[in-house]
Amino acid sequence: MELDAQQILAAAETELDALVRARAELDRKIAGVRLVIQGLRQMQGADETTGQESEGLTDSCRTVLRSAGKPLSAQEIKERLDGRGFDWSRYSSPASALHTVLKRLATRGQAVAAESDGKLRYCWKQVRVVVARKEDIDDPVRLDELIERIKQQTKTEEDQ
Repeated sequence: MELDAQQILAAAETELDALVRARAELDRKIAGVRLVIQGLRQMQGADETTGQESEGLTDSCRTVLRSAGKPLSAQEIKERLDGRGFDWSRYSSPASALHTVLKRLATRGQAVAAESDGKLRYCWKQVRVVVARKEDIDDPVRLDELIERIKQQTKTEEDQ
């Protein structure tokens, strides 16, 4: 019995897509649990006394963006950080520091910045990995079919 390379490729692409979606969901859950843990530690007054370093601004922004599930403005991110009890005391200009970190995350490709309703909003960058054969990329018709299939999968995921 001969293996059908096309079927194996399709199965591998499907499995990879499912794993990437599962990882994104796991990242959101991890960020949420981190928020709970940090909040509970603060309620117990357990910051430096337990040897736990408080999370820096960059990591805190990453956590907020990962757990948000939607694009947020810098003001919304600041409000969420305030809600987590983030310590702004070491920053002479918290808004400026926050904007700098958000721009840096976008520049590094970790976050996406886009204007919506006249406000710049940021969201955690989710990556879709697509495996394609050279023949599919070199053939314009096959490439168009591949792109259309990816668009359909993306639309289906967004509708769910």
